[in-house]
Amino acid sequence: MSTSSHLISPISDEPKRRAIFLVLLRGMWRGMRKSLPWLVSLVAAVLTYLYVPGAWYVAAGALAGLLAAVLMEPRHG
Repeated sequence: MSTSSHLISPISDEPKRRAIFLVLLRGMWRGMRKSLPWLVSLVAAVLTYLYVPGAWYVAAGALAGLLAAVLMEPRHG
């Protein structure tokens, strides 16, 4: 099992879903810097899935990715 599949496996146990996710992610690839919020979201979702009961991993991943994107936005002024 590859590293990316291993990281995604807690979120989805179905191989088809993992494959679709990776294909979609590859199509949206715009470089490492622009992918950092995705990585932050993935890590937050996996950690929340492993340590918090229920479906809170969805909200945790979304909020972590959003916060990372906002913090990475260049500041003007």
